Amino acid sequence: MPSNKDLITAIAALSVELEKDAPETEGKNNGDLANILSSLKADKDLTPDAAEAKERADEVKAEEGEKPPFYVMPGKCLTSKRGLIADGAEIKADDLAGGKEALDAFVKCGHVGKA
Repeated sequence: MPSNKDLITAIAALSVELEKDAPETEGKNNGDLANILSSLKADKDLTPDAAEAKERADEVKAEEGEKPPFYVMPGKCLTSKRGLIADGAEIKADDLAGGKEALDAFVKCGHVGKA
């Protein structure tokens, strides 16, 4: 396992890259520092996916102004087998681990709309 000094350096560098304030590292043990670094890495991993999902949503909105049969509601975003699906983008039962049941549950709770 990396030393505390190495973890603190990595946390600081990743915070700068993500344009976030560096989290408090003083007095943290090695496990805590590793968790902080993992959390920042997860944020970094989501950034390209979020941009890609937004791009897909924009493409869907641009197409003929027609809504797909099932779509992610405005202001919502769902994690699927395809990755993140942003608001306005089409979603299918095959995209969800729970299939049709999961899709129906998202419709019922207002995260997915029907055309």
